Amino acid sequence: MSMIDRYRKPGGFVQLLKLLETCGPVKQEKFLEIIRAEDPFWADAIQRKILTFERIFTWSDDTLNEIVGTLQDLTVAIVLHGSSPERSERIKVTFTHARRRRVEDLFGTNRPSPPEITAMNMKVVETVRQLTVDGYLRLDKLDVELFIQEGIEDRLANAAPHETERSGAAAERPAGQPPSTPDSAGASPPAELLHLRKRVVDLGGENASLRHEVTVLRSKLEQIKKIA
Repeated sequence: MSMIDRYRKPGGFVQLLKLLETCGPVKQEKFLEIIRAEDPFWADAIQRKILTFERIFTWSDDTLNEIVGTLQDLTVAIVLHGSSPERSERIKVTFTHARRRRVEDLFGTNRPSPPEITAMNMKVVETVRQLTVDGYLRLDKLDVELFIQEGIEDRLANAAPHETERSGAAAERPAGQPPSTPDSAGASPPAELLHLRKRVVDLGGENASLRHEVTVLRSKLEQIKKIA
């Protein structure tokens, strides 16, 4: 069984994202190399949807306030140790007076090591990912590029060539007959096929986002009609 076979079931894509998001940079890169070797479509999709600590700080102050409010004081204090002055200020603005005192008391203790800071940054990512899974944060509103459409595992399966299809075609080919080339079969070159299949996956995600947006707008319109 390949590494990603166990994640091809519904919900498996998010499970694999969680695994990679809680790995250090070196280990994460190794996992991505393995995934790319097994299925480049999955690797491309994961790289587009993976959540990072830096990406979280591109979101609005209101969203950041919600996130920081779910974190433990010690986590916040260690994150502050590894943050730039600008990022630290964005975090501190979310504090109540009582929490500012608590975090400052922790902030003044022994300085955490780089691995501890990295671990807490990943803890923040893990927390935010769970908030999106639980529906407290809506990526289709916050960061549509990271939004994961329902049934993404099936879309990726349909976009990627299947080993069984390739092996079946080889079995049906008469003995001594060489494999058909793209030109002789009348098909597009492999590079173009890869591009088209990748585009199918992208369009599927965009379509899901648009359908969700239409549903939300219809709901708002119905509410307006009732008020009127």
